[in-house]
Amino acid sequence: MRFLLACATILLLAAQAQASELTVKVTKVESAEGGVYVALYGLEDGFPSRPCRWCQRVPAQPGTVAVLFPHLPPGRYAVSVYHDVNGNGRLDTNRFGVPTEPYGFSLDARGSFGPPSFEDASFTVADQPLALEINLVSNPPAPEPEPEPNF
Repeated sequence: MRFLLACATILLLAAQAQASELTVKVTKVESAEGGVYVALYGLEDGFPSRPCRWCQRVPAQPGTVAVLFPHLPPGRYAVSVYHDVNGNGRLDTNRFGVPTEPYGFSLDARGSFGPPSFEDASFTVADQPLALEINLVSNPPAPEPEPEPNF
């Protein structure tokens, strides 16, 4: 029994020794309103639409905010972020599904007519600490409909 316990302890310590940490720096935060949500997805996690395995919210502050994800096992990951300006806990979109709050993805990846793929936004975490910088982008507000002329 002691032998099994010793083996399990060694395996646990070896797994922790191989874990690394990821620092995500979110730039271009425009205001101190609301919070910044950072979601980290592994290869099998359904990036970016399913609930994330590793999620953090930090208070917004103009400029840059940083989030640390410690003890990550080596592998492929992708990150999505958004600035929840109004504090309602979700990324607001217009009637066409286009975000109306600032957002971004790892590697500053962009999708066409939707979010980028996991492959376009993914990066590798090895056994060394890694830092990523993600620039928030804002979509221009939708134009107001032109008034109909009165003839």
